Amino acid sequence: MPQKKAMNIQNEISREENNQHKQVVVEKFDSYIKKIIKNEIIDYKRKKARLYSQELSFDEVDSEQIARIEGYSDDIYSNYYWIYAREKKVCLTSQKLYEALHVLTDLQIYILISLYIDDETQNDVATRLNISRGSLRYQNEKALNLLKEHLCIIEN
Repeated sequence: MPQKKAMNIQNEISREENNQHKQVVVEKFDSYIKKIIKNEIIDYKRKKARLYSQELSFDEVDSEQIARIEGYSDDIYSNYYWIYAREKKVCLTSQKLYEALHVLTDLQIYILISLYIDDETQNDVATRLNISRGSLRYQNEKALNLLKEHLCIIEN
């Protein structure tokens, strides 16, 4: 009997030590996470300050500098492709995808943009287009299959 009592006391002590060890690990992890968050905030503030220091007022810029900036803007947008479908406008960086999208109808492009880029629900898009959800799903599947076929042809 005394051995059982001694064993129970020893088990309680080991459980208590184990709980204390877990608490220490949790506290260290918490402080580690807090340090990471603090450093991320400091980095963000530094980047924001750096960008703010590089901004210029239009009063400070002469016409020659504005002309140079406007010249650069053409270069910036030359690597992008624009797709228009009804009132939706999307900028693409992939020429292959741009060419593949031209296989689709305006309605199919509009549905893909609404569902996958704007993250709208099928119900919302179907209601706006005044079509049934079944028709919307059919057009969506048809568009995805056409894209898949066309992209596979381009890659081969």
